[in-house]
Amino acid sequence: MEIYPYFFYCSVLENTDPSRASPFVGISASMITASWTMPFVCGLPMSIHEPRWDREIRITRRVAGAGYRFSGLRVSDLNGLDIDWHNPFWVMITAEAKAASLVEQWRKKQRFPPLHISNQSSLPGVVAPQDVRLKTLRQHCIQTLEKIKATLPDHEVAVGKCLKIIDQWVEMPAKNLNETRLVHNCTDINNVVLESAGYVFGSIQAFTAEKDSEYVDAILKSIAPIDKERAELPLLDLFKELPPVPETFVFAPAMYRSWYEQESAGRKAEEILGKGGKELIKGLQKQTGYRFATSIDIRKDLVDSPALKALLETRSAELNTQSAAVAVRASSHFASTIRVPLGVNRSLGRLRQLAYNARGLNSAKRRKFAELFRTAQREMETSIDPRLRTRIEEAAFGIKLISDAPLEWLPSGDIPLSMRHNVTRIPATPGNLSIGSLTTYPGIGLKPSAFDEILHIDAAPEGDAAHGVIKGAIDNFFPLRKAKINIRHVEVKTTGDFVKAMNSYDGPMVIFDGHGSHSDFSDIGNLYLGNEKCDVWALKGIVRTPPIVLLSACDTHALDRSHATVANGFLALGSQSVIATLLPIGITSAAVFVARFLYRLAEFIPAAIKQYERSLRWPEVVSGMLRMQLATDVLRGFSATARITEAQYEELSLRANLLINGLAKDWYERLLQAIVATSGLDSNKIELLARHQVAMSDAIRYVHLGNGEHITIGDFHRELERG
Repeated sequence: MEIYPYFFYCSVLENTDPSRASPFVGISASMITASWTMPFVCGLPMSIHEPRWDREIRITRRVAGAGYRFSGLRVSDLNGLDIDWHNPFWVMITAEAKAASLVEQWRKKQRFPPLHISNQSSLPGVVAPQDVRLKTLRQHCIQTLEKIKATLPDHEVAVGKCLKIIDQWVEMPAKNLNETRLVHNCTDINNVVLESAGYVFGSIQAFTAEKDSEYVDAILKSIAPIDKERAELPLLDLFKELPPVPETFVFAPAMYRSWYEQESAGRKAEEILGKGGKELIKGLQKQTGYRFATSIDIRKDLVDSPALKALLETRSAELNTQSAAVAVRASSHFASTIRVPLGVNRSLGRLRQLAYNARGLNSAKRRKFAELFRTAQREMETSIDPRLRTRIEEAAFGIKLISDAPLEWLPSGDIPLSMRHNVTRIPATPGNLSIGSLTTYPGIGLKPSAFDEILHIDAAPEGDAAHGVIKGAIDNFFPLRKAKINIRHVEVKTTGDFVKAMNSYDGPMVIFDGHGSHSDFSDIGNLYLGNEKCDVWALKGIVRTPPIVLLSACDTHALDRSHATVANGFLALGSQSVIATLLPIGITSAAVFVARFLYRLAEFIPAAIKQYERSLRWPEVVSGMLRMQLATDVLRGFSATARITEAQYEELSLRANLLINGLAKDWYERLLQAIVATSGLDSNKIELLARHQVAMSDAIRYVHLGNGEHITIGDFHRELERG
C-alpha cells in the first residue's frame, strides 16, 4: 500500500455555541479569529510532490483539479482522530490559546504526531507562523517517515519512495510582478492565488476608492496575471484524465435574507442599538457597490457608540473571512475571482414577486412570471459592470458562483448564464456551511459503471397526485428500458424509512421524489415523507448521503425563503452535488426530466468519454441535461402553437441535442436559426416567442449547488494519487 502524498491542513477551532455565530452571515467566532490560517495555507505545498515541480507543472496540476486538503475542525473532533501511516502528513494550525493547548495534549498521544503551527508559540513544540519555511515541512515529513520505518518496517519501500520525492524538493523561484498589491477584499483573493504560485508584488498598499469603476479596474488588474499564466499553459495529456475545473469564480457576498427585510430588520437594530443601529442596517441594506458609505450622522454615532462600531467591524470581519475561504478554493485551482457588487442582492423583492407568481395557477400569473423573470435578470445584469460581465462570459471551463442571488440567471445573450456555461454554486449563507464547502476538498473519482444502480426514493403518500408518477415515467420511457441501469425504487412514509433507505445504499446518486415546502423567512425548508414533515438538517450524524442528490420536489432551494433550505441541508450532511429547485415544478414535467436524466447517465456518459477522449466533470452531465430540457421546452412552445409540425419538432430536437453534446457554446442561436429556416417565420418573431419559452421553461427552475466539479467520471483516480 502507498503513502498518501497530500498534506492535511486543519485549522483547529475552540468549541463554540452555534447560536453565537456572527449576526449577518453566521460564521463562528473561532473561525473569524482563525481566518488568517486560510491564506496562510495557500503559501504551503498541497502535496509532497509539489516542491519538486517547477511553477508550470504546479499550476497545471491545480488547473486539472488538484486541491488543498484543508478543513476546520473543532477541538472536540480530535477525540476520534488518529493519524495513521497511510495518511501521515498532517499540519494543525491554531489561533486561540485553549485550542493550541488542547492540540498539544492530543498531539503528544499520536503515534505519528502532526506539525503544529500556532500564533500561541510560547507552547513547547509549536512553530510560529512567521517561522514556517519549506525546510520546516521537509524536516517534519522526514521525521514522520523515519518513525513509520522504525515502527512499521514492512512499509520500508513506501517510505523510501516518499523520502526520494522529498529529496528532490527545491524552493520555487520568485516571479516578480513589479505591481503594487492592492489590499481590499475585492482583490485579495486574486493576490493570494498569485502568491500561492510564487508571484511576488513590488509593494503593498491599502486600497479604497470613491467610484465603483475604480474597484472594477483593480479587480481586472488583479486577474490579468492569472489569466495570462493560464493562457500560456500547454495542453497536456493530463487534461484527458483530469479535465480543467472552473477557472472563473464569481463571488457575491450576502447577508441573511432576513436582514434585507427593511422594516423588521431596522426595528430590531433600533431596539438593540438605538437610532444609529437602524440607520446602520439601512446603509447595509442599500449598499449597491463595493464601498460602504455612511452618512455624517452615522459616522458620529459610530465614534460615540462602541456597540455600533463593533457591529460594523463584525461585518467587515465576515467579509474578510469569506474572502479567505474563497482564496483557498481559487488557489487550489489557480482560478480568477470576480467580486461583483452587493447590488446583485437587491433583487430580493423582485424575486419574491416572481416566486409568488410561479406558485399561482392562473394564466395571468403565468404571463406575469415571464415578465418578472426578465426584469430580475436585467436588475442583476445592470448591477454588474459590463467589463466584468464580459470577463465572466469568457470562461472556457466553467463558472463557480459563491452567491445567494441566482446569478445562474444572468443574461448570456437571450438565455441564462447556466444555459451556456457549466455553472455550479456555493451559497453565501449560512457562513459556516459556505466556508466548509469552499475549503473542504473531497475529490471523487467514479467509473461510468458506478451509475449502474441509482436509488429512487418515492415519498409521496398513496393517493397523492405525485405518487408513482416518476416510477411510471421511468418504467415507460422506452429508451431507458434498454439501458444498463438499475433503479432501486423505495417507498418511504416516515423519517425512519428514509434513513434506512439512505443508509442501506452505497452508490453515487439518490433521487428524492415527493413534496417540499419552505414557508417563510423564519422557517426551515422541509421534505414530506408520506404525510410526515422532515427537517434534513436534523439528520446530521444519523443519515449517510451519497455524493449526488437530485431533489425532484418543489422549493428545495426556494428563491424567497431563508438560508435553511433543504438543499443546503444536504450539503451540510455531506453531499457534494445537489440538484435542487428554486421554484415549484410540475409533476409530469419533473417525471420526464428525471427519466431523461437517467437515460443520460446510462448512455451519454460512456459515449461522451469515448467521443471526447477524456474523462467528464459531473457539471458537464448536469448542465448538458438542463440545456436539452430548455431546448425541448422552447421547441414544444412552437409545436404547441402549430408553428412547427411534430416531424419538424423531432428533427430540430435531434439537431439541438447534437449541438449541445457537441459542446457548441452558440447552440441556442443556431437552434433559432434552424427554427427560422424550418418554419419560414420572421426571425424577430421567433426570437420574441423563444424568449418567452425560456422564461417559462422548467430548466431555469433547477440549480446545481455544491462542488459537482470535484466529481470526475472516468479512470482518473490512480493518476491523481500518483501526483
